Amino acid sequence: FNAAQDRSTPDALRRQAHVGEDGLFESWIRSAAAVARPRGGLAVIARPEQLVAILDAIEGRFGDAELLCVHPRPDAAAIRIVIRAVLGARGKLSIRPPLALHGPSGNAPAERTEMIANGLASLFGD
Repeated sequence: FNAAQDRSTPDALRRQAHVGEDGLFESWIRSAAAVARPRGGLAVIARPEQLVAILDAIEGRFGDAELLCVHPRPDAAAIRIVIRAVLGARGKLSIRPPLALHGPSGNAPAERTEMIANGLASLFGD
């Protein structure tokens, strides 16, 4: 989602679909905790600037969280984060090796990206 203060479309329906309001992750994650089975999993894909809100929302509900940053290229800043966690677990946050979608040059997918896309590898390596 885009932040509420970001420039948004004048179309109300599109704005509602693309803009995350304050407290969105808290509400979503509270709902996920209410319906998930014990030791059930949660995965969230978001923009890097939303990390703090997500970590705050999983606190006390989900643990054993893993964070993976997704970069367009190895030398570029992350464009997305993926967080997964387990309901009721108490383990600490671990930071996984990042995923670079492309190599340093060209537009071809990086080998790991291609393997994940084709079901030959998993995002978190399990």
